[in-house]
Amino acid sequence: MRTDQPYCIQHINLAAPLADPETWIGYFAVPHLLVVWWEDLPLGLIDTRECSLPVSQPEWERLLWACAWPAVAHRAGWLATPPAWPEMHRQMKDWLEMSMQDKVVAAPSRHPSVALVICTAGSRPEALRECLHSIQKLQPQPDEIVMVNNTPGPLHLPEETLPGLRLIDEPRCGLDYARNAGWRAATSDIVLYIDDDVQVYPTLIRAVKNTFIEHPEIHALTGLVLPARLDTLAQRLFEAYWSFQRGFIPQTYTGNRLNQQQPLVPVWEIGAGACMAFRKSVLAGSGGFDQRLDAGAAGCNGDSELWYRLLVQDYAIRYEPAAVVFHHHRTTLPELHQQIFSYLRGFTTALWISYRQFRRKADWQHLTRTLPAYYAQRFRKALRYRFRDAYHTWADELRGFLAGWLYAFRHRHQPPYPEPAGPIVLPPASPSPLVSVVITCYQQAHYLPDAIRSVLEQTYPHVECLVVDDGSTDDTAAVAALFPGVRYVYQANQGLAAARNTGIGYARGEWIIFLDADDWLYPAAIETQLRHAAAHPEAAIITGHHDKTSAEGRLLQNWEPTDVPADPETALLQGNYIGMHAAVCYRREVFHYLQFDTTLRAAEDYDLYLRAARLFRIHSHLERVAAYRLHPQNMSGQVGWMLHQVLHVLRRHYERWPQLKQQSPYASGKKIWKKYYAGELLRRLQFRYFYGKYSLSPAEWMLCIRWRPRSLLRAGMHLIYKKIRAMISRFFPRLQRHSRYSESWVAAYVPPRGQTRWGDLRQTRPFSARFGFDRGKPVDRYYIEDFLFHYRHCIRGHVLEIGDNSYTRQFGGDQVSRSDVLHVRAEHPGVTVVGDLNDHIPLADGQLDCIILTQTLHLLACPERAIAECSRLLKPGGALLLTVPGITPIDHDEWKDSWQGSFTSTSLSRLLRTSFAPENLNLHTYGNVLAATAFLYGLVEDELTDAEKNDHDPHFPVIIAACAIKHLTIKSNNHASQSF
Repeated sequence: MRTDQPYCIQHINLAAPLADPETWIGYFAVPHLLVVWWEDLPLGLIDTRECSLPVSQPEWERLLWACAWPAVAHRAGWLATPPAWPEMHRQMKDWLEMSMQDKVVAAPSRHPSVALVICTAGSRPEALRECLHSIQKLQPQPDEIVMVNNTPGPLHLPEETLPGLRLIDEPRCGLDYARNAGWRAATSDIVLYIDDDVQVYPTLIRAVKNTFIEHPEIHALTGLVLPARLDTLAQRLFEAYWSFQRGFIPQTYTGNRLNQQQPLVPVWEIGAGACMAFRKSVLAGSGGFDQRLDAGAAGCNGDSELWYRLLVQDYAIRYEPAAVVFHHHRTTLPELHQQIFSYLRGFTTALWISYRQFRRKADWQHLTRTLPAYYAQRFRKALRYRFRDAYHTWADELRGFLAGWLYAFRHRHQPPYPEPAGPIVLPPASPSPLVSVVITCYQQAHYLPDAIRSVLEQTYPHVECLVVDDGSTDDTAAVAALFPGVRYVYQANQGLAAARNTGIGYARGEWIIFLDADDWLYPAAIETQLRHAAAHPEAAIITGHHDKTSAEGRLLQNWEPTDVPADPETALLQGNYIGMHAAVCYRREVFHYLQFDTTLRAAEDYDLYLRAARLFRIHSHLERVAAYRLHPQNMSGQVGWMLHQVLHVLRRHYERWPQLKQQSPYASGKKIWKKYYAGELLRRLQFRYFYGKYSLSPAEWMLCIRWRPRSLLRAGMHLIYKKIRAMISRFFPRLQRHSRYSESWVAAYVPPRGQTRWGDLRQTRPFSARFGFDRGKPVDRYYIEDFLFHYRHCIRGHVLEIGDNSYTRQFGGDQVSRSDVLHVRAEHPGVTVVGDLNDHIPLADGQLDCIILTQTLHLLACPERAIAECSRLLKPGGALLLTVPGITPIDHDEWKDSWQGSFTSTSLSRLLRTSFAPENLNLHTYGNVLAATAFLYGLVEDELTDAEKNDHDPHFPVIIAACAIKHLTIKSNNHASQSF
């Protein structure tokens, strides 16, 4: 567009007869902008100075219809290349006529209500008068009209005010203060904003309503902003280089545009704040507009910054050209210079705010490299073109860019959003709602069956299972297909947050639970959550408790929370007391207000908890509803990076709501998180069994030194002690302790009375109350695996194991033709046989080749009957591989009330001889006084040396193990009670 002459704006309707050529030849001696329409649908724009004008009626029609082709082809789904002229004209006209006839207006009950919000500072009374006059012509009228007075004093309205107009005052200077006041005052579903210097097209409200009806997935909308006049140089410069107009082709923008490889997300291309609409729930959930931006503050970009935040949460925003307004550009050059300065100051401030919130490197690079280089290049071109045309406002842009840095720094601690009015009240839930369980999976097909079964075997009947595959290359799709009724959704790999957002879009339930593929729900999990929801109908989120298990599904940590926090948000600021995401049950309506932040690669659930605690009531209880599986794959990430993500989420929450520092200081929460992750780093160094090989970066070493100095010093001294002891054993073998009690039944050194060094053992409580599962691999598990390894040749054919089949898989391998799992509860994951060894097991006599019965016999009321039942089930020559506890602590949790006692090798031998021939028994004891002491204190196997663990003393057995063969004598070189 050229700027040397004024332009006339002319609107041409293709649905009406075109004017005769004689009426317009010579008419375009004055430059024109021709807006091409079909009835109320804008289709294109023609600049008469940029194209050669036709001289005949057919050429004139061809030019206009060719201008409209891209928009019509996009809406109709045609190819971009137009056909030949007669066919193009016929095809376009037929489709437009048919689409307008078939567009049936929806029933009023389906229409979302729309509130029209006009924010004004009263500085442009003539433009405001024209704006209100155009609103009177709207068909249909908006459901409510809210005008926000953003002046310190009274607002003088034109004489012709609108009926039903509601005027509210927002004396704080700033457009975004006024916008936030507008949506908070509105009661409609959709909040439509227009500036006070626009004129609305009569069908604006209809276009907005139809767009939200036809595209229910969208959460925000922007419209087409056309110039109202182009009389002055300032207006033409603005339209040529800063236009609000974004074309005539509708587009939908989603979070995919935030791909990390994209250098910058041009959110300003989505549309202009002069015409934009939002679902009110989205505004409430996001906090609304950042009050540090836009006119009266930084100057601009409050709309773009909000769109950025919505895209981060994977909300969809649609640009719809059918929603039309006409904007009055600034008329004088001084006004234009001030406007461009404000735009660039606001743009720079918004970009800085976005970087502070989301830490995208592209934003920082744009601020510190791209923009300075861009303005240096524009300066060289401005000199060449003598600061004309596009370079007329170069100095204003540069001043605005520099002022934006200063403004952002000065106002970085200013509260960006208004305080929530109170917890959002949701409509009552139905008594028997459908619950959707969204299982997100990425390269974890081997764990997926357990997760799916745990959902399908829920005691609550109304459950929907949805698997979201986040771009896996394994057998995830095939595994999901094995379970009828499970819905499978695939998406390209975008991360956990995006996968959960996808699940929200596909879920149909009134309540939603998110389950990772490597975890599982307990059978009564959903029933428990809904029971608490019914008891607390005001709660939109229900949180429960969980257990931690090993990769094989064995319980590792069964910690007991002491109480439920009275203030969930304050508790979350001091740490993530919820812990496991599968223990959380959400009302579906929560995700009308919030979604997961796709820029976060970790702690996205913690971020959602913090934001939800500001808006909704959360009820927490202590019942266990899920199991969290620990394995090397989910624990191999850098802990320092996890801490960085958590602190980033925490800092961002405090920056959004600075007043939180009064009730819970940021430094306190930061200290708690650093101390926690420093402990996690030391745990990974100490317990390689679960976490694999882990080395600390220099920053992680400093974290441990700063927050866990005593633990780090203790670990270092222990390591030095082990190294020195190994060197002494190597170079001075005579000083080494005898390793076998057969050579010496007492220690090589016995301290005098009163000089025993108890060290860390001088306490009356163990280090672990969970047998050491919360520290690593317990000592008794080491001995059990040692025993099964020596008898792995017996684990073959048809094998039955109690609880799960982890040992069958570990030691049987390809020798096993069929694996069954026995448990007393049918809902236990992986169970194939339900029964009790004290009763009759529903299997035929002589069916099994091997039974693995580890650490179970002491829990049974009648162990003789259990041994007899095992003998009945075994084939001739079949093996019973049995372990029982010797010196052991008693369980604190599930089995404490069933614990009958411990065994000795004599008592176990007598018990087995009731059903097995003595010559078919091989008994072994494992452990010694040091190993038993370590086990009682809750120490783990890697805290003992191999020599200390493998020095077996029958007087101090940690476990007693037996291999019993049915009706088959096996010659053995070992005595019946001899140890390895």
